[in-house]
Amino acid sequence: MRESWVPSKITLDKIRNDMGEDAAKLFHDKYRISRERCNNPNNKDYKSYAGKFKFKNLTDFYENCYADFKQSYYKYNGDLSIDRIDGKLGYESGNVRFVPMKKNLQNKDCVTPVIVIDVI
Repeated sequence: MRESWVPSKITLDKIRNDMGEDAAKLFHDKYRISRERCNNPNNKDYKSYAGKFKFKNLTDFYENCYADFKQSYYKYNGDLSIDRIDGKLGYESGNVRFVPMKKNLQNKDCVTPVIVIDVI
């Protein structure tokens, strides 16, 4: 058993015991996806996110983000994406929130709202 794996398992077990398997999987997915896009040069989004993941590991992410995740999970019925509050900063303590994708996209400089009209 790898030593670094043990704290991650313990952290995920805490979430499973508190909120259930689906919430634990979702929390881990948000951690994994954000870390991957910031740290893996082969990720399609790496160019935009390189070096912006500031958490040491899953346990650090849990300690800084779990309370917000839990509140948002119940508020939005589990329909969550991870969002940086200030897009100029990285994924770091105090700059991460969990919101539905629609709300996440409203926080992006490059997204222009459009009005769709039905033309006959």
